[in-house]
Amino acid sequence: MGCSPTCMKKITLSPSTMSSCSSAQLSQFAKEVIHFSSQYGGDGSMAYVAANLAGSPDVFPNYGDFTQACVFRTYGTWWERSPSSEEKFGKTGDFKGNDFIDLYYEEKVLPTAINIYETYHPGSVIQICGAEIEGPSDSGTPFSLSNHARWHVLWSGEAHDKHFQPQMFSPPIKNISAKTNLIRLVFDHRSSDYYTELDSVELIGMTSLQDEGTDLDDVYLHRLQELSLKEERSKGSYEYPVQALPAMDNGCFDMLPGELIQLIFQYLSLDDLCVAATTCTLFRKHCYDQLLYVELNLQSYWMMVSGDSLYGLTERCSQLQMLDLSWCGDWDKITSKDFNSFLFSCGSELKSLRLKACRFVTADSLEAIASVCTKLKELNLSSCRSLTPNSYGCLHSLKNLERLNLYRAKITETEMIQIFSHTPHMRHLNLGGIRFIVTLDNVMQQLAKTCPHLESLDLWRAKTLSFVGLGHIAAGCPNLLELDVGWCSDLSVNTTWLRKLVCNCPKLKKLFLTSIRSIADCDLHSIASNFPDLEQLDLLGAQRVSQQGITRVLDKCSKLIFLDVSFCQQLTLDVVSQLREQYHHINIKKSFTISRPSATTRAISYHIPDGMRNVCHRPSLVVNIQ
Repeated sequence: MGCSPTCMKKITLSPSTMSSCSSAQLSQFAKEVIHFSSQYGGDGSMAYVAANLAGSPDVFPNYGDFTQACVFRTYGTWWERSPSSEEKFGKTGDFKGNDFIDLYYEEKVLPTAINIYETYHPGSVIQICGAEIEGPSDSGTPFSLSNHARWHVLWSGEAHDKHFQPQMFSPPIKNISAKTNLIRLVFDHRSSDYYTELDSVELIGMTSLQDEGTDLDDVYLHRLQELSLKEERSKGSYEYPVQALPAMDNGCFDMLPGELIQLIFQYLSLDDLCVAATTCTLFRKHCYDQLLYVELNLQSYWMMVSGDSLYGLTERCSQLQMLDLSWCGDWDKITSKDFNSFLFSCGSELKSLRLKACRFVTADSLEAIASVCTKLKELNLSSCRSLTPNSYGCLHSLKNLERLNLYRAKITETEMIQIFSHTPHMRHLNLGGIRFIVTLDNVMQQLAKTCPHLESLDLWRAKTLSFVGLGHIAAGCPNLLELDVGWCSDLSVNTTWLRKLVCNCPKLKKLFLTSIRSIADCDLHSIASNFPDLEQLDLLGAQRVSQQGITRVLDKCSKLIFLDVSFCQQLTLDVVSQLREQYHHINIKKSFTISRPSATTRAISYHIPDGMRNVCHRPSLVVNIQ
């Protein structure tokens, strides 16, 4: 017997108002954003930050740029075409995600619908996943996945940028027999023409407390989804014991030269190698060949990788040189102890280690990296928020570092100076979103002194950076190809640092001057005359630049392919439209905001006049479209 129709009603109030019926439909918005990979806003701010995705809609159904929205750090392929872009390695298959966000809901439900309120350049969501998580207790216990819980893919698809209209994205989701109060959205921004903005995410589901028995199909799916790499059943593996493998039934593969078999197996993905290893002794031998694991990219398996997975890989990875664990192991699926143990067994030959947004990375992990991975040339610790100040100093022992990403790191000035004093080969450095620094000028002085080969430097939202620090970089890093000083407000005091930059760093290909409001036409003339290789230029918020200054840059910088002039007040929509027609080979960005409609018109779809379709893009001039 089921509930009556009245008991199956949808509840839209707070979860505390749930019906006493055994099954009811509950609608709820995220209580909290508990993890994410990047954000356009800065930590501690309220504008354009990931935390804005919690709660009920504030912006929808308005369309355009609003500070109350959640906005991510990148869009399109521009960042991948920059000198600082990371080299791809390992087998990633069809994985396309480049951002994610985790949303915590107060009540656990069997999900029936997900509504994503997108308010600017929608269409970047490519995957929706759900899991059951235990929230923090009064004693301060952190979030962790419930016992035996796992991620379920509720929906997956392709990204597509739908311009000029808000969207409540409600894809058909998969029915699962597990309760959910944690939703992860995965994004692919590569097809977006400008920054994607989101308002809120609504989770609708049944609060059934009935025991519906065991779903055997779900049990077997769980086994298939686990990245099972061990041989011992007692350790949690689903592979057959070695002695159970048929010794000769290998389909005549033993008639082929071993080199040819190995060449064939090089095309297999990691999960295919796991399956093939259970087939026969010959296949197992080749699947365990250490040359297949010189490069290991596990980011695409983020929902399956666990501590057991790392344990199972240990035997195969003694020659490991490149490892990507980005997004893996969240909510206690991998512990710091698991990771450290793997490093001590397999990390001595590592040259590249990427740990983007990995919560298991702690101070102990950095100590292990510093002591074991002495050959390391690349280290990515972006959004590793479990690390605290005074955790990073040990990295000074990595004297071969050429690429270091510390985006949003809680690192101190002393630690940075200590690290950069011992890394003379540094070429690419990301210090975006750094907050715990009294002044970055001393750090820049040390960097310019000991890292003369620096090619890219990201200082996005480095609030304590002044023109003095940039003067050091301009004088000491003549090989600079890329510089991002967006939203470094102290640089607006004067532009003496820019004059030094154009004189001493003529190789620049990418220059982001976002919200440096003192930039004027004279500065654009210097840029045009001294940066012949310039490809990307961001002038968002440069209110003093005119059409004349912009035209000079467009004429002189023949390699320019990207220009953002949003919030440049003197460049009207008509002017930008003319520039696009004249310089059609250059992607000129000009954003817009539609004013909030009255209450009586909020349900009406927006219509952008045809004459504006070539000139609208993101945060810039406020456009009132009636």
